[in-house]
Amino acid sequence: MKRFYIFLLALVALVGCDNRTEAEKILGYQLDPMSQEVLIIAHRGDWRSAPENSLHAFQACIDAGYDMVEVDVRKTSDGVLVVMHDETVNRTTEGVGRVSEMTAAQITSLRLRNACGRVTEYDEYVPTFEQVLALCKDKVVIHLDKGYELFREVYALTEKHGMTNQVMFKTSVHPSRLKQEYPDLLGKVPYVPVLGVGGKNSSAVIKECLELKPLAIECVIGKETPELKENLQQIKDAGVKICVGSMWGSACAGHDDDRAVKNVDAAWGWIVEQGATQIMTDRPYELLKYLQANKLHR
Repeated sequence: MKRFYIFLLALVALVGCDNRTEAEKILGYQLDPMSQEVLIIAHRGDWRSAPENSLHAFQACIDAGYDMVEVDVRKTSDGVLVVMHDETVNRTTEGVGRVSEMTAAQITSLRLRNACGRVTEYDEYVPTFEQVLALCKDKVVIHLDKGYELFREVYALTEKHGMTNQVMFKTSVHPSRLKQEYPDLLGKVPYVPVLGVGGKNSSAVIKECLELKPLAIECVIGKETPELKENLQQIKDAGVKICVGSMWGSACAGHDDDRAVKNVDAAWGWIVEQGATQIMTDRPYELLKYLQANKLHR
């Protein structure tokens, strides 16, 4: 049996032990098919409290007790992985330029902008992926985004830090492409496909993804359709966790974070009713309070 699945079996055996790290406890909920715990994934960190994809934003998530952080990774011209959502630094920093055409030294010297677009007056710079790994080790699970082409380089760093089991390798590429391009990583890393569900042909793609033994499936729900319920049940029957992003309506059939401001049951409540036990959100603080009030989070 491959190493990652050996780790999963060992972690299940440790559920309930007091000496587990916070990250191991979170993974324990994710692996337990009977768990009703709904895990919170903070999109780009807690960017309402600090600049997105910053060390401060990720530390805020750790301090608040959120379960996972979504992290975007790109590569500099000199081969260093940095944490940045966009292809350019223009929107989120004081600088201008493409990440791929700038050195790590140039990018990591740039101060970040806050959610209002203002350059931070304190020392908040673009972090490297290794800095984020060091910060998050044993404390919170990482959802890797914008990093498919960099999977091998990400894997090398997660192995270096002893954190491969703590990083979810997300991708929206078809399973056949994944098997062709990364056959050596399958079974070694936590695989989380991002799939559109509720479509006429969704069931076939879900079946192919399930064959690769994903740890969870991030379901993109464009709208409520007759096929949606069947698709979600197909995933649940396989014992795989369902993740839904509530950042914008096109990912959750309109039951998004903004809707939650007025009616939490019509937003996050609907997502939970679909069987989701992981919600990615831009409002992690409010989501935590909602889940705790409904005894869906510790």
